[in-house]
Amino acid sequence: MIDVHKESLTCQCNTHNIETEAAYDGFDVIRTHLPERDMSASETVTAYTSLSRVEQAFRSMKTINVKVRPLFHYRGRRVRAHVLLCM
Repeated sequence: MIDVHKESLTCQCNTHNIETEAAYDGFDVIRTHLPERDMSASETVTAYTSLSRVEQAFRSMKTINVKVRPLFHYRGRRVRAHVLLCM
C-alpha cells in the first residue's frame, strides 16, 4: 500500500501476497486455446520448446551467417520476400 501526501510518502508491503507469489517463482505458464484431447500438456511444452529453437535458428542465421540487419516490412509482398530470403 502506498500513501502519498503533500510532504510524505509511506509504503507498506503486503508480506502475505509476496510470500504467496514467491511460491510460483521459477515456474512458467504455457497456455493454449486447444482442448487437451487435441494437444496434451507434454505436447504443448514440446511445441513451445520447438518454437524457441526456430527463433534461435533465425536469429543465428540473420546475425552470424548472413549478417542481415534488422528490417521492418509493412507490405505483405515484402514480408514474404524477406522470409523467403531467410529460409
